Amino acid sequence: MNQFITIYDFFDVGFAWLPFLTGIIFLIIICGLYYKRENIMTARSPRTRVVLCALYLIADLTWMGVCVWKTTVEYKEVTTAIDNGTIKTSEGRVSDFVPLFQMGSAWETFCIPDACFHYSDLVPTAGYHEAVRHGGQLHNGAYVRVTYAGNIIARLELLTEPNTPP
Repeated sequence: MNQFITIYDFFDVGFAWLPFLTGIIFLIIICGLYYKRENIMTARSPRTRVVLCALYLIADLTWMGVCVWKTTVEYKEVTTAIDNGTIKTSEGRVSDFVPLFQMGSAWETFCIPDACFHYSDLVPTAGYHEAVRHGGQLHNGAYVRVTYAGNIIARLELLTEPNTPP
């Protein structure tokens, strides 16, 4: 008997903290850079050293803010869709699959009969975003069941024997 295996489940993963934690690590590095600015940036004037540290700090805080905002909005969108009963589930064979960076695209895309999706493991998101080049299991012809809200994949299941749909 054919069975679906769960590749991704929104509620098993929880909130996407990794981009925010990456920002915290860079914040620590920036603080160290500022603290040791006289020893590290010896070819720069004192004012330039402070300005560079300030620009790094602004860029890092912007990154963290955008990451937290984007993933929070998406998390809320999926939980609201679940609460309202508007979350959709569709299944079928993957078609038009384009891997990340093929033809210069920063998005991995695929379609099933009822919907098309795009995602990237380079962009923080609350939904499925694991590209094939980093361990993702999607490919043309795979039989999948997708639970989604908008373009956010809340659950992705793969049929164990793709040549015989249920």
